[in-house]
Amino acid sequence: MEKYFIVMTTTDNYEVAKKIANVVLNKRLAACVNIISNVNSLYWWKGNVVNSEEYLIIMKTREELIEKLKSEVLVMHNYEVAEFIAIPIENLSVHYAAWIDKETNKIY
Repeated sequence: MEKYFIVMTTTDNYEVAKKIANVVLNKRLAACVNIISNVNSLYWWKGNVVNSEEYLIIMKTREELIEKLKSEVLVMHNYEVAEFIAIPIENLSVHYAAWIDKETNKIY
């Protein structure tokens, strides 16, 4: 049975977020990408707590595409240490799963 994932990353640059979204969609590595603005992120960086405004990028994909998706995202990312988190989806409607399959070119 196919496994599906929500993949997340953040960036402080809207153009980078849009580029990531467009490339992964055009390469069919994700069926959908959400870019959420005005995310207030607090994190440790080089010994200090940093507070920054970021864009959260959320991608929906299939398990077999995770490594290719990660490679593409990390190549385009503008951060020295880019976030790439893949979370398995535990409960997914059959129709949404079929849509992800179709839009990521899954061949049966």
